[in-house]
Amino acid sequence: MQRLVFRSFFQAGLLVIAAIAFGAGQRQFFPDTAPALYLQSQPLVDGEILAADAWQRAQSEEVAWIDARQEPVFAKDHVPGALNLNEQNFDSAADAHMALTEFYDKPIFIYCDGAQCQASHKIAEMLREMRYAEVIVVKDGWPGLKKFLMSQT
Repeated sequence: MQRLVFRSFFQAGLLVIAAIAFGAGQRQFFPDTAPALYLQSQPLVDGEILAADAWQRAQSEEVAWIDARQEPVFAKDHVPGALNLNEQNFDSAADAHMALTEFYDKPIFIYCDGAQCQASHKIAEMLREMRYAEVIVVKDGWPGLKKFLMSQT
């Protein structure tokens, strides 16, 4: 009987060690992935679009791109031709505002660091208050758009 109990504990210990090793290996090879439980996407709300749809639409009509991330991040990488407009520089970015005047009745796509980033929503609200006709937030933001930029090169 003792042998059976010892064997059961030994097997349980091996399973725990195997699970820890598997988890550590997965973390080593996929460090930035969240568990699937956390990847459930929220439905789009009015004024939002997915990066794939925004990119496809931009291929068939003239649109403006606004990057709502901070300037140092924008400087590293962004959609070609995008304007950098965020809460910190909104009032002082005269060049961006001048460039946007030609898009008063055209689509303006705004993105930031992804679905959890709210900077694009804040800039979108400011532009809507200025009565721009079609202000749309790219829900999956820069991470989603970067996929399409990489596929173009």
